Amino acid sequence: MILGSVSQDYLTIDMLFERMIDFRLITERFKLLTALLYTLLYSVVVLFSIPFASILTIFSGYLFGALLGGFISYSGALIGTSVLFLIITSGFKLNVQVKLRSNPLFVDLSNEIYQNQFRYLLFLRFFPVFPFWLVNLAPAILGVKFKVFFITTLFGILPGTFIIAGIGEKIRIVSVPNKELVYDLISNSQFILLLLSLSLISILPTLLKILRKKK
Repeated sequence: MILGSVSQDYLTIDMLFERMIDFRLITERFKLLTALLYTLLYSVVVLFSIPFASILTIFSGYLFGALLGGFISYSGALIGTSVLFLIITSGFKLNVQVKLRSNPLFVDLSNEIYQNQFRYLLFLRFFPVFPFWLVNLAPAILGVKFKVFFITTLFGILPGTFIIAGIGEKIRIVSVPNKELVYDLISNSQFILLLLSLSLISILPTLLKILRKKK
């Protein structure tokens, strides 16, 4: 998290968009190498909780296309979240826990996770109600099993990642991409409705059980 805050002074969103066309030319010339390096970069960003994951997903769609860009971001996110989970559970749990306990979002998230780990984590992956970095850290601190964490991440981030990468591919038609355009696309009502629908589907069985108990 400290590295994440420091990196914002050097790696800015504006800088990425200013060099977008140059990066794409390099990608077309050295596609395999840039794909591997981008996957590594994405993993590091997720590992150190740098708040650029969504922007990098859009950027990967712009550089590599929706399918390959989505796969690169998806792989990077899986690697980064998995390594982060294992590091936290291996000995850094107490240090991180002290910092997160002061965050009111952590309290709300922990209460929900205790009630239904699998479905609630899957819901959070489909529809990011809480920050991505918090959803990555909290399960490890709260004692969620790695299998549950990995499976919910594996399936939960899949649709959203490729949708966001698809947005990046569509930006290619714009002569001068900018961050304002990206934010407008992400906040599009159809985009939000699609993610919300997927989230509701994931927690539908839990909702049905609750309704049956009340009856």
